[in-house]
Amino acid sequence: WGEGGALPHARIPLLSRMWISLARSLKGLDFESPDGRPVHLIFTVLAPEEEQALYLRCLSRIATLLREPAARKALLEASGRKELLTVLQEFDREF
Repeated sequence: WGEGGALPHARIPLLSRMWISLARSLKGLDFESPDGRPVHLIFTVLAPEEEQALYLRCLSRIATLLREPAARKALLEASGRKELLTVLQEFDREF
């Protein structure tokens, strides 16, 4: 993805529901990103194979979030899980 974010994703047969995780590395990880910069935010999306529309909407929303410098900064500066969720909810209301 680049700009300090990564979005690995897959549709998986027999998976019963969508799963989304967010991992954060303040130090940064080598994720072989297109821009060569360390990755600090990793959203992972796993979805049932038959949920294509939901899967694509989810990827689009996360990609939009990762393009927003203010959102990335807020996620990196969040002090814990509750604050991370608040940042995500605020972003969701804005867009």
